[in-house]
Amino acid sequence: MGEKILSIVIPAYNVEKYIKTCMGSLIEREELLEDLDVIIVNDGSKDGTASIARHYADRFPLSVRAIHKINGGHGSAINEGILHAKGKYLRILDGDDWAANSGLAELISRLKTLDADMVVSPFDIVHVDTGRTESVDFNMFEYNKTYDFCDLNKHKMNVPMHAIVFKTDIFQENKIKIDEKMYYVDTEYILFPVPYVRTIVFLKDAVYQYRLGTDEQSMNFRVMQKNRRMHGKVIFSILDYYEEYKALFSNSQKEYYFGRLREMISLQTYLYLRMKETMQAKRELEEFMRRLEQYRTEECFEKKLAFLKNTSWFGFFSLSLFFKIRYMLLKR
Repeated sequence: MGEKILSIVIPAYNVEKYIKTCMGSLIEREELLEDLDVIIVNDGSKDGTASIARHYADRFPLSVRAIHKINGGHGSAINEGILHAKGKYLRILDGDDWAANSGLAELISRLKTLDADMVVSPFDIVHVDTGRTESVDFNMFEYNKTYDFCDLNKHKMNVPMHAIVFKTDIFQENKIKIDEKMYYVDTEYILFPVPYVRTIVFLKDAVYQYRLGTDEQSMNFRVMQKNRRMHGKVIFSILDYYEEYKALFSNSQKEYYFGRLREMISLQTYLYLRMKETMQAKRELEEFMRRLEQYRTEECFEKKLAFLKNTSWFGFFSLSLFFKIRYMLLKR
């Protein structure tokens, strides 16, 4: 068996309800397994995830490996998978999501001919509460054409993790690790490789099938409010990473990096504005802004944040009330 083309790291924590669907989408066409390096990282699951992972590793020993570790969070599972990856390219597939088989076959076929640092493909968002599927594509770019990194900024494009395949060497040779025991580290996975990415190719067929709408998901808004401090810590981790490696960033890479960071800061602000405890929200936001100012990075500040920085308590209360009323009206 020759070199593996694609390593698929599957972070898996208590996903016994979903992981058979995930794995089934990868083994449906067994001829693809010759090119696949599937790494299931069981992150200390307390359900039947471990035994299911072992089953697939035993059934397909040349293509599937099961790694079992104590619980360390999504980031730790990704880090562990990257350490063991053998494929030329790398992608993450969460254990409660799955792959479109035809898109996966096309992806593997194209990766055999490519040498781009980053490959982007469409993905589908599957809303489990309604059954609706929403497709996300990148048709503003020409498919199968090699672009320079700076071309992303022409379309103000922030590419999500579900769309991205990176060269494995980018992570392994530069010893890139993302934070552990934290939610919202997907953005670190997206951004930390940026200074090492020069070329990008966009493909036509959707691969990742993203399950959205389960109550336990970290991107559920109520869950995000509860875990808002973790989201804030990831923001500062991303700022720290830039401070350490900023000499490696081109201007276009910096523009892309801070574009995504501004989105996170805007979301963090919105989480505060939607809090029921207005005074606590204002205190937390003030502390958040004080920490931001220590970095002296004007690229961070959205207009909304600049307004709050210079406003009174009454201004904060008014804006907070506006968002709460808007939310109630939208729910009607």
